[in-house]
Amino acid sequence: MSELVPTPNKTAAELRDEERRRRSNMDQILLKNARLSPQEISDRSGMPVDDAMGRLYELLRSRDHLTDRQEERLLIIEMGDLIDEMRMRASSANDDNYADIANAALRGYDSIAKRLDARRKLSEIDISEITRAQGEMFLAIMLEAVGLVATRLEELHPDSEWDIRSELEEGFAIALPVARDEVNKRVRE
Repeated sequence: MSELVPTPNKTAAELRDEERRRRSNMDQILLKNARLSPQEISDRSGMPVDDAMGRLYELLRSRDHLTDRQEERLLIIEMGDLIDEMRMRASSANDDNYADIANAALRGYDSIAKRLDARRKLSEIDISEITRAQGEMFLAIMLEAVGLVATRLEELHPDSEWDIRSELEEGFAIALPVARDEVNKRVRE
């Protein structure tokens, strides 16, 4: 069980290196060629197609224990580790190598910034969609409530001179588009 808990001071790269060392040569071949067709994987590994694909799927599943958000966070941590390494190298680099090292660090910062921007945009889109859906659901509930109120009023006042249901529905038909526009306006804000 203690093998599953990584030592806190190990970097993501060190953990990946340990995992790589534990894999067999055949596993390495399968993973290296995973983007090829099943037949090509079979040809390169020398394994029957079904065996090669079964083992490849097993290897991929064993690494699929993180959620997308955790994978993204791990990627950001790894990029941070890389940037830290570049900074340490830059502090002891000679003038000939400094620009290349600094450029690598800047690309790392840029990658992290783009990823965080993309996450923020997705979150804003998700929140807007949820808010819009909730507004639509609320309006649907309101329409149902109006129908129930109309039924109740018709039952309480069966001899009314005016058509209670029509009056209520007409009032809501006028008010509903205004309410929907207001909900959409708030979602955009």
